[in-house]
Amino acid sequence: AVPYAEENYEAARAETDEEAEEAEEAEDELDIRNKWRREWQRAVEWCSAQMHKHISDAMHQSSVASDEGEEEATDAGMARAQELAKARRKEKRQQRKTERKAQRKAQREAAREERGGGG
Repeated sequence: AVPYAEENYEAARAETDEEAEEAEEAEDELDIRNKWRREWQRAVEWCSAQMHKHISDAMHQSSVASDEGEEEATDAGMARAQELAKARRKEKRQQRKTERKAQRKAQREAAREERGGGG
């Protein structure tokens, strides 16, 4: 009875060690993804702040020009603000597209590692 119990103990211990290792790997992967997300969020916030600044500057320029009675400059300023807003929307679309692409790549790599590690 003792050798049987010892075998069961060893098998259970090996399985527990393997599960702990898998959990650790999953945690590491999650840490990497979270770090990547934070970096991405910082980049998005920076880009957003830059676009807001440019739009503000354009609006201010058009306001100053309007105050001076230069209607053409106001129109140009408004056109520039609209152009910048359009560019910002385009940039955000591109960022979302890039983020989705990176997430899909990370998922494929994780799946590939899982298949490779399991076999």
